Amino acid sequence: MLAVDCMPSNCGCNECRGLYTVQSFDQTMTQGAREIIARADGGHWRFFIQSENNMIVVEVVQDSIIGSLKSKTIIVHPNSAQEIQGRGAVIVYGTAQFGIPNSIVRTANLEYIDRLEPTYYPDDVTQSLNGAWVQLGSNNGYPIAYTTHLRIYCNEQIRIRATNPITGDIPLDLGIQPSDEVVLRDLLTQTPLYWEVRQAVASPTTPAFIQAIWYRP
Repeated sequence: MLAVDCMPSNCGCNECRGLYTVQSFDQTMTQGAREIIARADGGHWRFFIQSENNMIVVEVVQDSIIGSLKSKTIIVHPNSAQEIQGRGAVIVYGTAQFGIPNSIVRTANLEYIDRLEPTYYPDDVTQSLNGAWVQLGSNNGYPIAYTTHLRIYCNEQIRIRATNPITGDIPLDLGIQPSDEVVLRDLLTQTPLYWEVRQAVASPTTPAFIQAIWYRP
């Protein structure tokens, strides 16, 4: 951590001299195994974390001689990815949640990128017939890579719920939503979730059409 008067012109610390190491690692994980997927001993870092087929809990742990703070936790969903960035010394851990053998997690250090451009992904249209719950979109109900918000368009009243795939709990059930547009603004929770939708009024012959727009503003 820099002192108050720490400036490149008068300081010999590694931060001001630019002498720090930032590393990222690809890992093959088993369920419950906590692996180091990235680390930095200073400077600015920006990690892109991608999971090919598993739910990964990512922990960003401060690694400093001045003490430690509570770690930051994010979820990287299967067949998806997220981006984290910051400064200073950290160790980034990943833990696989599902019993899928040889789960591959890829991490890249891309600190040279200024910022991610806004992402806007119109997903496949989901159909619900006879009031059946169906997973939203093309990624089994999980968000598309690098997106943090969700907008849903529908041609009739629908219901929306989010389910924890590990425990089966349903922490979010929005009830009946209007036949137009629903906006869910922040998907970066510390609880793994997948999204499902269904007709509010069941019809055996006329399906509801639901369009998901995953985006990052």
